[in-house]
Amino acid sequence: MSVIPTFRHQHAMRFVDSLKRQGAKATDRDLYRAFAEIVQRYSEPHRGHHTNVHIAEMHLLIDLTMRAVEDLDAVFVGIEMHDVVYELPSSTNPTPENELRSAELSDRMLAELGLPQAFIDRVRRFIEVSQPSVARFSDDEKVFHDADFWVLGSNPERYAIYRAGIEREFKRDQFPEIYIRGRAHFLRGLLSQRRLFETSLFHFLFDRAARGNIRAELRSLKHGAQRFEQAGTL
Repeated sequence: MSVIPTFRHQHAMRFVDSLKRQGAKATDRDLYRAFAEIVQRYSEPHRGHHTNVHIAEMHLLIDLTMRAVEDLDAVFVGIEMHDVVYELPSSTNPTPENELRSAELSDRMLAELGLPQAFIDRVRRFIEVSQPSVARFSDDEKVFHDADFWVLGSNPERYAIYRAGIEREFKRDQFPEIYIRGRAHFLRGLLSQRRLFETSLFHFLFDRAARGNIRAELRSLKHGAQRFEQAGTL
């Protein structure tokens, strides 16, 4: 437990209890060891937003909406596993399939811990629906998605931390032109959606703030693009 930050101790117990309720055959020692590996992955130095803080915030939001969630154990474990593999685009791997690789690692880890296949499949589904392009059908899937993306509608100070984390992950300082184009394209795609959040609660709480944050970031990116255009580099 020494490698698990204090603010994640509660999540460690939640992870272990969820797996035991679902029939894990591994010892408590092995279950906690698996959780420690997850925490280490979210502590990787190249991560800026997809960190243990992001996971902790998802747990908090699920706690606030717990009455709306039926499959809590799969949701709790899905939170831990959905970004457990997170690689950045590179010249040799321009489109890393992080969700697919996270799902594969989740399948292996949960199988090794002795979980039944039905539970493993339910956890995998939550990892899959964390992709924006994947349709979400159940209420649990919609809550999971909204908790994953709530930061879009956070207050300006938290959004600035999120934005800095994304810039760090995608190496804005090293590749500013590429970053500005790609990020602006992503944000405009979000604004084109009729709803950013799929549940009524998250829509009510965060949609207006999210659109304001996104528009403000787009204005900032536009200013950055104009500077490059003036310098003749964009």
